Amino acid sequence: MLAADVHTRQEQYTRAQIWLRRADQVGGDDPQRKQIVARAFQQVARRNPLSLQLSLTVRPSNNVNNGAETAEIEIGGLPFVLDPSGVELGGYEASTGVSLSYRLSETEKHRTSLVGEVFYRRIWLGDDAKLEAPGVASSDFNYGVLITGVRHQRLIWPELGPSQATGLIGQSWYGDKGLARWVELQFSQSVRQEEGRGLRFGATARSEKRLDNDINSSHSLGFSADATRATENGGNYSFGIAVKNVWSDSATSDHFSTQLRASRRFDDVWGIQPTVRGSIEQRLYTEFTSVVLGRDDLSVNVGVDLVWPEVSYYGFSPRLSVDYRRTNSNVGIYDRNSFSAGLTAVSRF
Repeated sequence: MLAADVHTRQEQYTRAQIWLRRADQVGGDDPQRKQIVARAFQQVARRNPLSLQLSLTVRPSNNVNNGAETAEIEIGGLPFVLDPSGVELGGYEASTGVSLSYRLSETEKHRTSLVGEVFYRRIWLGDDAKLEAPGVASSDFNYGVLITGVRHQRLIWPELGPSQATGLIGQSWYGDKGLARWVELQFSQSVRQEEGRGLRFGATARSEKRLDNDINSSHSLGFSADATRATENGGNYSFGIAVKNVWSDSATSDHFSTQLRASRRFDDVWGIQPTVRGSIEQRLYTEFTSVVLGRDDLSVNVGVDLVWPEVSYYGFSPRLSVDYRRTNSNVGIYDRNSFSAGLTAVSRF
């Protein structure tokens, strides 16, 4: 704690945060001491212009490539057989990511920051998948993202809540080859309500250039609304709706989607902090003329997160996430069924 205080006085905030994590680690299981360290960490974080969030996840999955359930399908009454790489393949995935924000300027009414993100996911096919698709390599499904941009937050209407605008540019890779480049503009408005309640409205515009096949390039516009409410025991719940339209020359990319989502976070249950979440989404591909009335996909997502806050290593606690996703489509090739369970380290501060 003393070393952290010295670094804070010298405005070496990141070093101070490292020392505070060390203090949390060597301080034992004293809950009062851990609360003191957590409060000190949060105070230093507010003063530090640099904010870093690290993630590392390892998980098995029955569908690491987001493939179809069956290799034999019919489209317009004609039979087709999929390439082995297009059928669901089981295996393991490990992902790591870094999100950062650097504050450029700040007053009582505004804040401007540089933001960035790096993400990479590595795939290992299981033994059964290697037998089913002998010509497919695990690296064919690796995925990476690099994003940078500027975020501006301002109290335009102080009695209403903060407004936020973000401009981003990014590129993604799939199979270690360039997949897409994009420009994205985001706007959100928070609405203050009575204590413990909140509303948030958002809009996103995106223009994406596909590097693998130009016909899949697209422009999109989306809107969302979410409501949150705190519970008496320290948890919260939220629900929201989102709509998005994607314009593209590709019939498999051009679509309109509607999503309903909800989550419930509990404060503490037998030393565990659980969160239950779910969503349902419909996508309508009206330009998909191989079937009458176009393609219609309905997806259901259900997930559970379990955090053990009392298990800590340098201020990081384990989180177990279990996810199930099911997509039913009127075009069989797009039916999906995936289940995964992953372990992630999350910060307690």
